[in-house]
Amino acid sequence: EVMAVIERAQQSLNKATELGHAWSVTPTLIDAAEAELAARRPDAALVAAQRALVTANAAIAQAKSEQSAWQARVPSQQP
Repeated sequence: EVMAVIERAQQSLNKATELGHAWSVTPTLIDAAEAELAARRPDAALVAAQRALVTANAAIAQAKSEQSAWQARVPSQQP
């Protein structure tokens, strides 16, 4: 189960990176999950993996939101 969550987090991180919005904390969380798993602490590994997945998915959501939101921040050229 933990490895499946780590893999999904990595896939989401890859997608966020493609979109140009990856968060720097996500790879750290993935590394922490893998380290906890190697240290035979599956509960801690699962927590880190789930946090990595959440941050990666949030980065994807941010990227999608920014595709249109940036226009609201650009001053209008109308008089």
